[in-house]
Amino acid sequence: SAVRFLGQRPLRDIQTVTSWGPGPGAMMATPRSNMRMHEINDAMLLRATAQKKRSAEKDDELFLRVTHLQLMNKRIGPSISGLLAVENLKVLYLQENCIERISGLDHLTGLTHLYLQHNNISVIENVPPSLSKLFLDDNCISRVEGLGGLYKLKELSLASQRREHLGERLLLMPECFKSFEHALSVLNLSGNALVDTTEMSGFKALKKLHMGRNDISIGQAKNMVSQFKTLEELDFSGCDMCRERTYLRSIIEVSSKLLSKLDGKPIQPFHRKQLMNIQENNKKVQDQRRRSFEEYDDPFAYESRYGGGGGEGFDLTKRFSTTLRGPSGMQQNSTLLVQGVPEPISPRSPREVGSLPGPDSPRGKYTYGCGEKYR
Repeated sequence: SAVRFLGQRPLRDIQTVTSWGPGPGAMMATPRSNMRMHEINDAMLLRATAQKKRSAEKDDELFLRVTHLQLMNKRIGPSISGLLAVENLKVLYLQENCIERISGLDHLTGLTHLYLQHNNISVIENVPPSLSKLFLDDNCISRVEGLGGLYKLKELSLASQRREHLGERLLLMPECFKSFEHALSVLNLSGNALVDTTEMSGFKALKKLHMGRNDISIGQAKNMVSQFKTLEELDFSGCDMCRERTYLRSIIEVSSKLLSKLDGKPIQPFHRKQLMNIQENNKKVQDQRRRSFEEYDDPFAYESRYGGGGGEGFDLTKRFSTTLRGPSGMQQNSTLLVQGVPEPISPRSPREVGSLPGPDSPRGKYTYGCGEKYR
């Protein structure tokens, strides 16, 4: 059997299988279905707590003082049981076990932190409503549901869910985040091949969002990020859209001003300043192009802009300085000349001189001549 080190503890009696988490074709370690499982007992509880028994204190009295239990890598499964004595429990560590079903936690009314990473859980159910943090990374969950009633939940992690078949994706069921959308501040859905983020639109207090290694388009990401006004950290690393040229600019443009970190890298104030400069320059270029087209259609309608009365003294040099194109199609710095005497010209093609009107046009009174370079 293979040995995989999780933290500082070796997890033995496991088999490696190919799965989609954390990425396509990654090798994951999952407990064997035929390995021996254990139920939680008093002896295990005594070893899992930092509380020390006082003089003449009974086990039941000690268990009432227990608030934290560390039951990692104990081959606990297939369900959770044996926790009736620790009714004042607040933090429960159950990662790296063989748990297939969430159960036996209904009486823990004060439980706030539940760690269930690296198990075989396929359905989210029977979760205590008092939770403020829930970690379900690296399980077999295919549908995000069963989270109703968690009004106090502030942190949720569902990263790298294992799928049995290649191409399966984690599905966000309708209104799956509805009950805690005003309280949630940290959400991790990385490594789940997500394509639909429609249900991620109502968060009012979200500060950290991890969406790496998913199949989200840049349009979906922009629509999603634009709705989070309190977002401070955002991670899309590993998504295909990160390779697009406009990715950084598009995300920063629609994000909140509170966003200080993107894909693990800090966003400096000059980044936003550069973005504002780019936007202003793009707007100026668009306005300039629009004016150029308008002036080309009716050059004599802009007497107030360039001066003159449209007669022989009317200066059109400035008007055509940005529209002239040479034989190569590249814009030139040369300007067109307006002459008072008709003089036919023979350009190579209308495209080379910007399709200018010739002497036979209604404005043929003026000849639009070019330099020798374009004759």
